Amino acid sequence: MEKIERNVKEFKLSSVDNIRLKCGTNNRKEPKVIYLNGKMWVKPLDEFDYDAAINNIRHKVNKRLKSMLYNAQCFDNKYIFDFNLNTGTMKKNIGKFMIFQIFVKQQQDNMVDVNGIKERVSEYVVPLIYDMASDFHDEGFDLLEHKNSKNKTVDA
Repeated sequence: MEKIERNVKEFKLSSVDNIRLKCGTNNRKEPKVIYLNGKMWVKPLDEFDYDAAINNIRHKVNKRLKSMLYNAQCFDNKYIFDFNLNTGTMKKNIGKFMIFQIFVKQQQDNMVDVNGIKERVSEYVVPLIYDMASDFHDEGFDLLEHKNSKNKTVDA
C-alpha cells in the first residue's frame, strides 16, 4: 500500500483577544502561499446598524492589509481576505460565529520555508488582527472565544 503524503502544514498561534488563530500553507515543500485562519464569536453590545459597522471594520482591515503587503517587501501585493459573518440575524448581547481567512503569496526571492511561516505570520499579519480586534471594540462589539463565555479580554 502506497503512503499518502500530506502537503498541508498548519501551526496554532496564540489567541488575540479571544480570536483563535492558525496559520499554514497548502504546500509544505514550496510554501508560496501562506494563510491565516481566525475564529471567534462576535457579540453586539447594543442595537445599531451591524452591516455598516462590519463593513467599516472590513474596509479598515483591507486598507491595513494592503499597506502591510506594500511595506513588508516579502509578499506579493495580491491577497485574499475572506470575512464571514451573518449580520442579518444579529441581536444585542447574542454572540454570532465568525471566521476569516487571509491568503498572501510570498515573493519568490524572499520566500521562507515551512519552518519560517509561523514567525513570518506573527511578525507581519498578526499585528493586523490586534488592530481588527480594536476595531470590533470601537464599533460596539465584544469578542468571545465561545458562544456563551464571559468576556475575559484585555484591550488590544
